[in-house]
Amino acid sequence: MAVSFREALKIAQNKYPYRINHCEEYEKYFVFDFDDGTEYVGGDRSPIVIRKSDSAALNYAPIFFNLDADAEDVGDAVSEGYI
Repeated sequence: MAVSFREALKIAQNKYPYRINHCEEYEKYFVFDFDDGTEYVGGDRSPIVIRKSDSAALNYAPIFFNLDADAEDVGDAVSEGYI
């Protein structure tokens, strides 16, 4: 069963070192971060990715830049918003 938005947010809040105020939803992923107007794609400010299928918390760059051996095309965002 796929993880819900609320479950994914809770997982992200427990793992992400900053206050989460922004999210994007993709077909297979939720992406959470603290949006302060600067785009971060590496380091501890990089967004956290929660895979819907198994609730796994993943690093942003390997998934979104296709660096992982099992990475797949994430497609376009389904929705985006502030929390």
